[in-house]
Order: sequence, then C-alpha cells, then structure tokens
Amino acid sequence: MVMAYGDKPLPQYENRVEIRVTRLWGKRKRAFDIDNLYGGCKFILDALKTKGGLGIIQDDSPKHTSLVVEQRKSEGDLAGGIEILVKEVDN
Repeated sequence: MVMAYGDKPLPQYENRVEIRVTRLWGKRKRAFDIDNLYGGCKFILDALKTKGGLGIIQDDSPKHTSLVVEQRKSEGDLAGGIEILVKEVDN
C-alpha cells in the first residue's frame, strides 16, 4: 500500500471514516461471491489501522469505520486490482 501511495505522506484520520474497497477483475476473471468479497478485505483493514498497521485509521471497529465493498470488471484488457478510498464522515 505504501508503494502504491507514492512518496506523499500517508493521511491519518482521527474521526469516523468510510472505507470503500472496489475489487477490479481483469480479463477472463469473474466476480467473487459476496462472502469472499467481504472476507478478502480483512487484511486491507488491518493494514490501515494505527495499531499494527500504517496508522491511517484509528481502528476497524464499527465505532470508527463503515465499510462499502464493491466489484467491477476492469476496463479493456487491464489486469485486476483493488481501489481503496478512505474518507472522513460525520459521526
């Protein structure tokens, strides 16, 4: 994640956040079942946390975060990937 973010300083959110994870599947792939889609986000959320992670979010509990998970086919012949968007929300 740090490499993908580049040389910019990592943001740190103190307030409640919405985390939107979008799985992109590439050529000759298919959509995940919903349980696999959400289950695959555990390592992402753990990596974002202050304790044991990058320090971007306080915690991954419902008190601190809401999670939206989506998936869509990549455009053209692009390979698959993951988009992660974190934004602060009103409590």
